[in-house]
Amino acid sequence: MRLGRVVRRGVSILAITITLIGCGSGGTSSPGAVVERFFSLSNRGQTDQALECVSSDSQWSVGSSVMWDSITGMVGVKFSGVTIDRVEISGDVARVRYRLRYSPSLYNSTGEAELQREDGRWLIVDLGG
Repeated sequence: MRLGRVVRRGVSILAITITLIGCGSGGTSSPGAVVERFFSLSNRGQTDQALECVSSDSQWSVGSSVMWDSITGMVGVKFSGVTIDRVEISGDVARVRYRLRYSPSLYNSTGEAELQREDGRWLIVDLGG
């Protein structure tokens, strides 16, 4: 019984650590890495984890992007990846130009994310086009 409790605790700590590292805990992730992680998670249907990359004030508006990714997955559009084309940082604000690749490629798109550093973490505040 005691070993099971230790294993569960270790798994819980590992899961929390991975979640925190994923979207810029302690300022360790770049704005580009946060955008990549957001789209990768949302396209795998891990919307709760994807929204951890988003400022709490922006979760409603950015959530529509997560919904689109979920819908495209249901109609047979396969996410192929995200490419970061440009990152511009000015103080606590960053703009990340990205390209989303899908199969079929007819769904490929480009966009620009705006991120803000909050408590040392880069978080998405807008996914404008």
